[in-house]
Amino acid sequence: ASRAAMSQNVSFDTLGGVSAHEAALRELVTLPLRSPEVFTRCGVKPPRGVLLHGPPGSGKTRLARAAAHASNASLFVVNGPELVSAHLGESEEALRGVFLAAVKSAPSVVLLDELDAIAPARNQASGDDMMSSRIVATMLAIFDGGTASVPELDRVVVIATTNRPDAIERALRRPGRFDRELEVGVPTPSDRLEIFRAHLRGINHSLSENYIEALAKSTHGFVGADVAALCQ
Repeated sequence: ASRAAMSQNVSFDTLGGVSAHEAALRELVTLPLRSPEVFTRCGVKPPRGVLLHGPPGSGKTRLARAAAHASNASLFVVNGPELVSAHLGESEEALRGVFLAAVKSAPSVVLLDELDAIAPARNQASGDDMMSSRIVATMLAIFDGGTASVPELDRVVVIATTNRPDAIERALRRPGRFDRELEVGVPTPSDRLEIFRAHLRGINHSLSENYIEALAKSTHGFVGADVAALCQ
């Protein structure tokens, strides 16, 4: 139901049009993982979690991987639909196992992909409501100071992604759990131009810069995945 991996070779430099998100993620992820003493000196708690939301294909997961790479951190990935497909009791145990491994390998980033599948709002939960409630209760206990099997999340930051932020259990969307929510929306024309350039760097082509600029202007509504497919 879950898998763990070291941060893949995805860096902010390989992405395009993410300067605003990069600045926020360096503050919310890289700083607490690489320089936790900054928060200790100030007497404040470091950020615990970040929620990235936006349309499919906008690059939320790649941003999370880039943040882990920039932090020189281990990356543990939990796929929401895979996690909830397990039998009753197994999902919570798998979740605890991922967080325990992340604490042992700190500094670490735990990526909860498609959080709405893991922790749906209680009035929107479908299927086994008891399973959803148990998973949410497990997550809340881990966030709020650890459990008997998972110690406090020291030098561990959680990044979650979703296409539907309003479908997530509201108890998770408060300070101390997911401290900040960043919208990863449809890129602007200038953002698209950066994305085109990033993808075309690895492709042997003879397109002129004027043609690439024209493509960026004419692909209104394209997200990063669309631009990648067009370049291919």
